[in-house]
Amino acid sequence: MAGVKKLNARANADTEVETLTIDAIKAEIDFIDLQLKRKSR
Repeated sequence: MAGVKKLNARANADTEVETLTIDAIKAEIDFIDLQLKRKSR
């Protein structure tokens, strides 16, 4: 049972990291988008 809990904890940590990465990428894309919009004006 302890082994299963450890695996789940590890999977949760990985998911959190992935979510953070996806959020960071989205923020990056939004930022680049803003820069491009400013340049095109």
